[in-house]
Amino acid sequence: KIFAVPELSPNPKIHLFSFPGLTPIASLEGGVELQFSALAFSRCGTFLLAVGGAPDFTLCVWEWKTRDLLVQESLTEELTGRGASFFPGTY
Repeated sequence: KIFAVPELSPNPKIHLFSFPGLTPIASLEGGVELQFSALAFSRCGTFLLAVGGAPDFTLCVWEWKTRDLLVQESLTEELTGRGASFFPGTY
């Protein structure tokens, strides 16, 4: 089991840790300028979705094991909502 924690700093990274051991597994870089407002793992656990807050409102998807940023797409503020999730029938 793993969990992800975003930094609260300019150009924040997302850090992934094992649970319950709290061993660092990976750090993901890029995607947003100031903050991540929501994170979600895909059902299969392969992908991490992150939504950036102001000022860039960016949707990012990583294949976290390889640290590859697969998607980086700007959103409007209205589309960022209050959370993030993958469509239940996929991945």
